[in-house]
Amino acid sequence: MREISEVECLAIKKNYPIGYKFLGKVISVRPFGIFVRENQTQAIDWGLIDIGHYYLCPAGCKALPLNFSQCLFKGADIYCIVVYYRELNRQIGLCWLGN
Repeated sequence: MREISEVECLAIKKNYPIGYKFLGKVISVRPFGIFVRENQTQAIDWGLIDIGHYYLCPAGCKALPLNFSQCLFKGADIYCIVVYYRELNRQIGLCWLGN
């Protein structure tokens, strides 16, 4: 995934605040989680649903199943919510709301 600039990071925080829900497309499945981008604008191309950060997700979110790479595949449409930002990596932390 490409790294975003500090200016892009600030714009994303403004346009995609914590709690923002959207329909996204899985763009990559990794052992540690799933990268997602927003379907409509494709502005979010680096959001990550991390299997290790489920405890940060609000009520109503789904935990990724242990075999998530078998049920969530590249190209799948899923609903997500923005839950945190990773300042160091300039990434957005997402949780899975469902398909």
